[in-house]
Amino acid sequence: MRKIKFIPLFIGLLLSLQLLSSETITVNNTLDLLNAIDSDKTIIIEEVKYNISEVIFEVTNPIVSLIDEFDGPSPHYTGVNNLKIVGKGKVEIVIEPRYSWVLSFSNSTNLVFDNLILGHTEAGYCTGGVMAFEGCEDILIDGCSLYGSGTVGIYAQSCSRLAVKKSDIYECTYGLLYLYDSKDITFEKTSFRKTVEFDLIEIMNCQNVNFNKCEFTENYNGDFMPFFFRVDEDVWNGGYKEQSSSLVISKCKFTNNEVYEFCNHVEVLDLKKNKFSENKFSTPEQ
Repeated sequence: MRKIKFIPLFIGLLLSLQLLSSETITVNNTLDLLNAIDSDKTIIIEEVKYNISEVIFEVTNPIVSLIDEFDGPSPHYTGVNNLKIVGKGKVEIVIEPRYSWVLSFSNSTNLVFDNLILGHTEAGYCTGGVMAFEGCEDILIDGCSLYGSGTVGIYAQSCSRLAVKKSDIYECTYGLLYLYDSKDITFEKTSFRKTVEFDLIEIMNCQNVNFNKCEFTENYNGDFMPFFFRVDEDVWNGGYKEQSSSLVISKCKFTNNEVYEFCNHVEVLDLKKNKFSENKFSTPEQ
């Protein structure tokens, strides 16, 4: 098992987030929220439930594109830089199409999401999820709740410097995290719970992924895609090629998980001082 020295990689991220524009907008309805999302903005969201689908065809924001995967459109944002969205009180943002993403960004930098509840009104399958990022850098998700109904909590493709802190990802219908071709990713003091049904966390060609003081509780899957962590293996086309490195899981708790296997190649993980209890899978060596 590899021994990898943990390095605080996100000092640069936290410093860069201080560069956000001082321009602040406060919103209390869904249409104003969707129209306000843009570069160099801090958006304060008042305590209301926001349903994206109710106003999606009224949006006039020029940077929004509508993507319809199957059963309705969702907004997608491209080229957004220096954006901070903060919930004031209990703020919940939902979307109705089951195959859509609640929030989706590409080619964007310096994104902060603070104290938000994000989810779907109905469960979805095959595509979609809660938060998606492609080609993005310097992302901070802090104190957020991402409840599934969508297939996966967070999808990251070709991203760098993604930090998730003190958040809750739960009740997803396919898995918790899909991390592909990305680097410098940290999950800290975050809970992952009550999610089904395939490999729960997929890590493909990623470098420097750290789980620190997280809790994994009451997740389960079956024998078709049986792993808690699937690393560098394409389940559909077969084959395994070790491309990921510095995958660290430290001081985490795994409790009451009805998951068949911990990892397809546990030797690629650096496990440190984790606690395992009442799990279906065999406890890995540390």
